[in-house]
Amino acid sequence: SNSLVMFCEDPISDAENIFLGWVVPLHGKGFLKQKQLRLKLTDQFKPTDLAVLKNGDLIILERMHNDTDTSFRLEMVPFNHIHAMSHEEAIVPACIAQGWKHPDNLVDNMEGLSVDYID
Repeated sequence: SNSLVMFCEDPISDAENIFLGWVVPLHGKGFLKQKQLRLKLTDQFKPTDLAVLKNGDLIILERMHNDTDTSFRLEMVPFNHIHAMSHEEAIVPACIAQGWKHPDNLVDNMEGLSVDYID
């Protein structure tokens, strides 16, 4: 909690589809204590937004757009998995919801994720 989590939208390696990211604490000298992450995605998906749940798990909204298909999906990375990773290892999230996929669609605006809790 109290950290900024971010990933680059473009992969550092097209061949492996790995995206660089960081967890930066927002208190004290957080920038000096940042943790670097590597996120490995499949099927031409790219991270477009994420949310941190109350328990620290990450929900990642991913989108894919090419000449024949447009799609989105949600994937999850457990909190304890993030903190156990070394900066050289790549996180492979678990798919929790495969979203809409359609050929011949030029709309590529799946770029916002919001999480709300009902008490």
